[in-house]
This record gives sequence, C-alpha cells and structure tokens, in this order.
Amino acid sequence: MPVRRGRHLRALGLVPWVLRESRTAAVVDQAPPATASHACVLVLPQDGQPRAQDVLGRALLAAGAPFARAPRLVLAEGRLAEPVPVAAAYLVFGEPQARALGERLSAETLGKARIVLVDAPSTLLEAHGKRALWTALRQLRRVLTQDAG
Repeated sequence: MPVRRGRHLRALGLVPWVLRESRTAAVVDQAPPATASHACVLVLPQDGQPRAQDVLGRALLAAGAPFARAPRLVLAEGRLAEPVPVAAAYLVFGEPQARALGERLSAETLGKARIVLVDAPSTLLEAHGKRALWTALRQLRRVLTQDAG
C-alpha cells in the first residue's frame, strides 16, 4: 500500500486493511450485535451521479466490512419499496430518505438503532460532503465496535 494513502486513512481515523493472517481478518470483520440482522444499512436516494456513487463506494470499502457489505435501500417515488432489515445502525443520505425510513421502522427498532443522517451522495464531490461522510463513518464504526466488543 502506498505510504501516502495509509497516512491519509490513519488521519481520518481508519485502519488500512492489509491481508496478513487469519487473526487480523477476525478483528477487521466484526459481527453485528445479536439483536440485529445487519450491522449497518444504507438508505440512498434513487438517482445519483455515477461519479458520486463511485466516491461513496470507495469510502465504504475503506471504512470496513460492516459498511462495504451493508444492504442498500433505495428510495423510489418517496417510499422504500423493499422491506427494511433490522440493523444496529442506519446511514441515511438525505432528509427524504430519513422520513421514509422513519415511516417504515417500528418505534422499538428506532429506539435501539443508531441513525446517522448525512447529505445526499451528490455532495461527495465537494470537500465538505466527503468530510461529513468520513465523520459519520468513523462515528458509526466506533458504535459498532463497542456493540461487538
């Protein structure tokens, strides 16, 4: 891994992944809490710029397995068409998506889950959007690590 990339990831509070041995893989691939079927679920708007979607995908891969493998729900016509899985955390991109998620989840699930709202993926092409996403990912990663440990 290039030294500069590793330095940037560590400055953002992320641990660069390097395949070494099975003990490292167990630490990186943390299990979700027992009550949730997923560690994290992403709720995205329907239309997105391809470049912004690419930046989002790379950020999720860099943040770790709970985010890279997270189910993605897409808002279509103001509603979430798919059933919403129970998760320890929800990363929601935009206020319309947050409203739709709130309508679909039970009060019990809303009370137990950690819900983080960030701007729509189109803002990821600007510095403040990337910064907000990294902050949200770090926050959720800490929460998921504490729940798993």
